[in-house]
Amino acid sequence: MRTKYAYNYILPLKPTLVDAWTAYLAAHKVDKPDIWAARAVTLPASGKYAPVKIAVWDSGVDTKLFPTNLRDGATAACRVIAFDRFSNPRRASCKRFPTR
Repeated sequence: MRTKYAYNYILPLKPTLVDAWTAYLAAHKVDKPDIWAARAVTLPASGKYAPVKIAVWDSGVDTKLFPTNLRDGATAACRVIAFDRFSNPRRASCKRFPTR
């Protein structure tokens, strides 16, 4: 039923909605300075930092981006939670993630 409603009532209005929002946003545009460029920092890997524990709960984490950060530093235990394509819990293999 929702698909029929979308085809009959929503999609025909799309060009009108796009034109209305484009005009509204153009009329109310505010130029703001980029505050993030001044806050950018790069920490060297050789620095002596205190450990910070974080967690990422996402359905699509690319673990190749964090190969040395997927294990607990104290116990070297794997800290990856995995699910199969049907959202059933499964065991994550940590063999491919090196220890520090």
